[in-house]
Amino acid sequence: MKSKKCVGFLPWLLLCALSLTPFFAQAVRSSGAWQELTEQTAAINGTPPQADSVTNPVYQGSVQLRSDAANPVAR
Repeated sequence: MKSKKCVGFLPWLLLCALSLTPFFAQAVRSSGAWQELTEQTAAINGTPPQADSVTNPVYQGSVQLRSDAANPVAR
């Protein structure tokens, strides 16, 4: 009998724990800035920083849109 009470209690405990999770996430998110962007990056071991970039192809139907120009949008 005691084990059935314990088994019935576990789903309620799990439900309570899961319902509190968003509140903890909100508290962490509102505690301050994640990154401070007030400083510039300098050379590390004589190597200047280099930014890489990537362009993903975007298609409108079967036509690939150009990434270096404005593309008209039909309404």
